[in-house]
Amino acid sequence: MKKLTLNFKKISTCIIYLSLIFLAIYLYKKDIIVIPQNLDYKYVLFSIILLFFGQIIHGMQFWVIFKRYGLFISPIDSLSAYGLNVFSMYVPGKVWVFLGPVSYIKGKYGYPLDSLLTVSLSSQFISLWIGLTLSMIVLFLTNLSLIIKLLCIITWIGLTLVVFTRYIHNLVQWFFLKLTKKTINIPQIPIKKCISTFPVYIFEWSFTSLGFFTLCLSFGIHPNLIVLFAYPIATIISMLIVFIPGGLGVREGILVILLIQSGIPSQLATTISVSSRLWALLGEVFIFLIGLILKIYNKDTLPITESTNK
Repeated sequence: MKKLTLNFKKISTCIIYLSLIFLAIYLYKKDIIVIPQNLDYKYVLFSIILLFFGQIIHGMQFWVIFKRYGLFISPIDSLSAYGLNVFSMYVPGKVWVFLGPVSYIKGKYGYPLDSLLTVSLSSQFISLWIGLTLSMIVLFLTNLSLIIKLLCIITWIGLTLVVFTRYIHNLVQWFFLKLTKKTINIPQIPIKKCISTFPVYIFEWSFTSLGFFTLCLSFGIHPNLIVLFAYPIATIISMLIVFIPGGLGVREGILVILLIQSGIPSQLATTISVSSRLWALLGEVFIFLIGLILKIYNKDTLPITESTNK
C-alpha cells in the first residue's frame, strides 16, 4: 500500500511539472503578456478580486462533492489538488485535468482510483451543466446567432439526459460500447443526491462571470446582458473541445463573436478577448500558489474520516 501511495505521489508531481512546461511553451509562443493601454484600473483590480474568489470556490468543489459520495478529504487538500494541477489544462488531452487532482488525492488518502475518477468526472459534468443553465437566459433575451443558440441548447439537453436520466445514460453507454468495443464509464448522477452541491458551482460561475463583466467595464464600455454570460458560454464550449489544450484560441474566438454581437466594435472585442486570457492566467497563477503554499504547510495531514467531519 505504501509503495502504491508513493507511486501516485510521483505521478501527481510529474503532472505538475509537465503542466508547467507546457504553460511556459504556450506563453512563449503566444506572447500574451501585453497589458492594454487606457484601462480603468479600479475595475481591473475589482475584476481580479472576483476572479480570485471564483478560483477559491472552484478549489472547494472536490471537498463538497467528494463528501456526497462518502469520500472525505479536507478543504485544504481540495484546494491543493485543484491549485497544483490547474495548469494541466495546457497539456494536450483533457485526461490530465482529471488525472492530476485524482492522483494527488489518491496519493494522500488511498481511496479507490475508479471511485475518485467517477466523482471527478461527475464534478466536471455538473459544472458544465450549471454553467450552461445559468447562461440559457442569453438565448432567449438576445439576438445571438442561431448556430450558437442551437449548440448551447443541444449541449444542455444532452448533458441533462445523459447525466441525470438513467435510461438515456445507459443507452449512451451501450451505444459507445457498440461503437468502440470498450466500456465508457459516464457518471450517472442522482439528482437528489447532488442537488446540495449545486450552490458551490453556481457561486463559482457567478463570481467568474461578474469578474469578466467588470473587466469589460475597465475598457470604458457599457456591456449588456450578453457580456455577463459570454465568459461561461465561451469557456464551456472550449472545454468541450477535447484535443485543444486549455481550449486555446477557442474561448477567445467565441468571446469575440459574443462581444461583437453585444454591440462592441470588432477591434475592441478582439482586444478584450485576448486580454481575458491574461486575466484568466492571473487567476490560475493565484490558485496554483495557494495550492503550493497549502501543500507545504499541510504535509502531515491525516486522512479525513466520516467521524472527523461530523
